[in-house]
Amino acid sequence: MRTIAKAPARTLIWLGLAGLSLPACTGLEPAMVGVGVTAVETGATVLGRGKVGTYEIASVDDVEAAARTAASNMALTFIRERESDIGTVLTFRDDRRHTITVSIERQSRTVMFVRADVGLFGPTGLAALFIRQAQKELEAARATTPE
Repeated sequence: MRTIAKAPARTLIWLGLAGLSLPACTGLEPAMVGVGVTAVETGATVLGRGKVGTYEIASVDDVEAAARTAASNMALTFIRERESDIGTVLTFRDDRRHTITVSIERQSRTVMFVRADVGLFGPTGLAALFIRQAQKELEAARATTPE
């Protein structure tokens, strides 16, 4: 009788452990779907390690103006600007001394890749917010520009 009593106990323990692991799996699935929908809706891609980027149809001048206005709206302090072969790099800092490096890379005459980088340990949400603000400024500029 002893072996019969142990078998149901072991079975119940294994079933209990299996049951505990199932909610962890299904609990992550909605979160991952939510992340995917947000990235598609905003057009921004989280690149990882504190970087968020997006492709935009606009001129270099329009994207630079949108980035500067977004930084101003976020009350960021301008640090420096560097020109490179493929575009412009703008650096800003917030009140908590997080540095945001914005790279505007020319893909073609009208396609730009914009990347906000807060560094490996910086708040990625700040980079995502910056990209969203720059996109809003670009949309506002497009709305006021007559065609």
